[in-house]
Formats: sequence, structure tokens, C-alpha cells
Amino acid sequence: MTTRYVLYLVFMLLSSLGLFLAFLLLGQNVRKQKGKKFDFMTEFPFEFVGEREQRSALSRNLLLGYAIFDAVAALFMLLTAETHQGLVSLSVVYFLINIFKDAALVANCLVPAYETKPHLLSFVLFGGLLALSSIVGTILLFNMSYINLPLAIVFGVIAGCVSLFTLGAIVNPKLSGWSKMLTTMDEDGNVDTSRPRPFILAFTEWLLLFANVIATTFSLLGFGIITLLQIFG
Repeated sequence: MTTRYVLYLVFMLLSSLGLFLAFLLLGQNVRKQKGKKFDFMTEFPFEFVGEREQRSALSRNLLLGYAIFDAVAALFMLLTAETHQGLVSLSVVYFLINIFKDAALVANCLVPAYETKPHLLSFVLFGGLLALSSIVGTILLFNMSYINLPLAIVFGVIAGCVSLFTLGAIVNPKLSGWSKMLTTMDEDGNVDTSRPRPFILAFTEWLLLFANVIATTFSLLGFGIITLLQIFG
């Protein structure tokens, strides 16, 4: 039964990766069909998905699918935790953090930035929970070093680096002035306002999305591989 759960974990994890890649590629294709090239350094994830009545149902569903599979993968990790001494409680914490993290991820990608308070709240929650999830994932992996020390260190260090990166990203002092725009004037005196490149909040949100993919992949994949080594070792 434990082996089956581990295989389910890997399947869900790979499925979430596939859905995320489909979200990016198909979303880009939709933008190209509309004659618009998306700039990940200046535009927000919510603009990639589309705003309310203009929202792409395909992009939204792929995003929701990614978040659900991401959370379910953590659930199967929890179901296999009983094979490891003392990791059940920590696995419960990891699973619960991932549930709220994925909910915050979806909210951050759907709530427009002009709805400032809820958008910034979802951003802070997503970043903070991602950092916390990566830290707990690191602890989980290091606690499995008695099974395979090299793999535990490799996967654990990667998850730990993501947590440090995420913390650094969400406390970046430049975020305090995220709404500042560039203003230029042409020879005729016409004033043009545009977003700087990078537009710090939008760019940071994309960085966190990619960091989440890396953190979840290496934490759960590391857990699954090391568990299989314990079963068949």
C-alpha cells in the first residue's frame, strides 16, 4: 500500500508540473492569437489569466488543476509518512501549509492588482507560506538522512535555498514602491506613462510561482524517492 501511495505521489507531482507547463504554453498561445506578446517582467499573473469577463477559462482551469494536483501530491506524501519514524506530525504540518499556500497562489493569480489590499494580502500569504513550506520540506528531508544521506542533503538543500530565496523576495525593500511608473515626455510635450522593467511586484509574483514549482518538485520527489529506497532497500 505504501508503495502505491508513493507512486500516486509521483504521478500527482508530474501531473501538476504538466498542468503548469500547459498553463504557461497555452496561455502564451492565447495571447499571441490576440496579437499581444506577454512580458513576464512587467505584467502580472492575473493579467496572464485575464481579468474577470475577459478571463481565459482554459488558463484558469489549468491554474486550478495545477494547484489541486500540487496539494494532492502533498496528501499522498502524508499517507506514506507512517513508514518514517517521527515524521507523521511534521508531514501533517507540511500538508496543511501546502493547502493554504495553493489557495493563496490561486487568489494571487486571479485577484487584480488594482484591488490593492486583497491582492497584496494574497501575495504576502503565498510568499510567506511558500517559504514556510520549503523550510518544513527541508526539515523533513534532512530527517530522512538515515535512509540515504546524499539524496536527503541534495533535495533538502535545494528546498532550503528556495525558502531563503522566497524570504528575500518578499522582504525586498523595492516592493514598497512597486506602483511607481516611468514618465517620459516627447518633443511635442506629450507625457507617456509606462511600467518600469522589471515591474517589481509583477516580476516577483512570477518568481514565486516558479519557486513554488521547484520547491514542491524537489521536496516531494525527494521524499518519494527516499521512501522507495527504504521500502526496497
